[in-house]
Amino acid sequence: KVMGLAATGDPAPLTPFFERIINMGRCDPRLGGFLGRQQLKMSRREDVAAALQGRVEDVVTRFLLASRAGRANLALAGGLFANVSLNGALARHFDRVEVFPHMGDGGLCVGAAASVAGDVSIGLPFWGPSYSEAEMEAALQDAGLRYQRDEAPERHLLDAIEGGRLTARFVGRSEFGPRALGHRSIFLRADRPALADLLNELLGRDDFMPFAPIRRTGAGSSTMTVVVDADDELRRACPTAVHCDGTARTQLVDRHQDAELWAMLGEAESRGLPALINTSFNRHGEPIVETPAHACATFIAAELDVMQLGPYVVRKAA
Repeated sequence: KVMGLAATGDPAPLTPFFERIINMGRCDPRLGGFLGRQQLKMSRREDVAAALQGRVEDVVTRFLLASRAGRANLALAGGLFANVSLNGALARHFDRVEVFPHMGDGGLCVGAAASVAGDVSIGLPFWGPSYSEAEMEAALQDAGLRYQRDEAPERHLLDAIEGGRLTARFVGRSEFGPRALGHRSIFLRADRPALADLLNELLGRDDFMPFAPIRRTGAGSSTMTVVVDADDELRRACPTAVHCDGTARTQLVDRHQDAELWAMLGEAESRGLPALINTSFNRHGEPIVETPAHACATFIAAELDVMQLGPYVVRKAA
């Protein structure tokens, strides 16, 4: 929320306050003084967010630059680095920035295992459970949803997206971490702001939070962990995917990790859609869907139009 609001605020009025209370090595609100705290209370939330975001970026960047000892690559983990705007700022100073996909406390187990195992190749974190077709069909029947089995469900999904429908995709193993990377995602067109507004309303989300684009090429990261400056094509053709500061948290799809999604995005390009919106398949305040039953319940509650549930194409009741 801080990141989403920061781009629309003016950091100048509160920058001195945050410079006093956030220093290298400690953070103490008492250092801001009584007048500073009163100013904070009376300020616009956007200006508070902008000043806080700016100060965090400044302190962390200076700390890492001072300690890098000439190294050009940077590997990051910890909850602080869920801040994709911070990661984007760091990327301007290092040749390569990699953020562990589950950057919070939940990723500690993998770090512990990796420290024992030695050299570990992680790849995309599709490490969660998967579910059988029988389990999916049972969930669909219990939910009373209309569905059909199809050999190419992504084609139906793309047809619905192109037609301006709100769609969901539930396939394979779930993602490890806070980002939905295509296996537990909601997709929509990136060139119709009204669709994004409708989705925010249906999911109960804040309207100032930016949506992330998903595409096959361009600048970005496979795990949606770093913001980049949006290129001209993204700005022109996919305005909903670009934040008001001109950045985008772009996910680049790996064709070897999800060949079906890669092919669907290629077909989208041929239809004049160079990117889609990818957001997590959940309503505000709820976790990303995990089981087929949870997916069906969220599909109904969020009033989405079409869902791919493994090999099944599911449509909203007329």
